[in-house]
Amino acid sequence: MGAFAIQPELNFSTKGASTEYGGSLFNGEADFNLSYIELPILAVFRVGDAFDVHAGPYIGYLVGANFEAEDNFFTTETDLDRDNFKPLDYGIAAGLAFNFDTISLGARYNFGLQEVADSSEAETLLGDAKNSVAQLYISFNVK
Repeated sequence: MGAFAIQPELNFSTKGASTEYGGSLFNGEADFNLSYIELPILAVFRVGDAFDVHAGPYIGYLVGANFEAEDNFFTTETDLDRDNFKPLDYGIAAGLAFNFDTISLGARYNFGLQEVADSSEAETLLGDAKNSVAQLYISFNVK
């Protein structure tokens, strides 16, 4: 690879939030998950042979939404109606990769620009929340 390249990817990503709750009788944890198929298109700038800087836009399509809660007495898992959430997510991705002979190790941050909620019910719970996620990855270099 030269000093610059365009790197398209196709990824599956689960984003969401986790919270702990409790009262005098019970304590628990709730997880809210949104699953996306994502297509980032990244500009890759090579710095020497061992280091890359990545930056560019991404777009994702919502393929699933669920809610899981576990407390002292019950475990609940339910799929959520995807119509309550915007079907497309988009934003900016940026990261770094360290290149070795046959693998690369990297870290990336995706900053979402689209609000997640698409119904009044979801907006009541989520407000104007947007997706953002830090990722660690390993890739295999084919020469």
